[in-house]
Amino acid sequence: MQIGGPRWLGPLLLLGATAACVAPADAPSPERGDVAIAAYRPPDGAPAFCRLLAESVYVDRLPVAIGTLTADPGNRTAVEQVEDALAELEAVLADVPGEERYADLTAGLEDLLAAVHSATENPVDDDLRARISTRLDRFGGQVQPVCVFPA
Repeated sequence: MQIGGPRWLGPLLLLGATAACVAPADAPSPERGDVAIAAYRPPDGAPAFCRLLAESVYVDRLPVAIGTLTADPGNRTAVEQVEDALAELEAVLADVPGEERYADLTAGLEDLLAAVHSATENPVDDDLRARISTRLDRFGGQVQPVCVFPA
């Protein structure tokens, strides 16, 4: 199943299937030029948080980092990547307008943030991995009609 959106939205569905067989999250830290969608141009009237998602660096690495933590709970690089993704998602939430039309998207992002935050404080087991995957997928479905990310 392909979700139109940043690169990080499509691989979410693979998170559940690949957690135990992912490469370690010891890849070098990405540069700012290594954003999810470098050429994204928001449609007229798109909220600013769409740009933040398109420019995210660590959210794209979240599925691999969560999978790594499932298999190797002590992997500090993966923990740091999850923390960095959490910070990017918190910045997106802070930028979502408080308008009623974004209420479901805000709630979906808050649910996602709670699950990702849990991964920074608790061992990542199959249940937590599945919760993050489900919430990330749901949020991707909510944000796509608003931001119209390229496929």
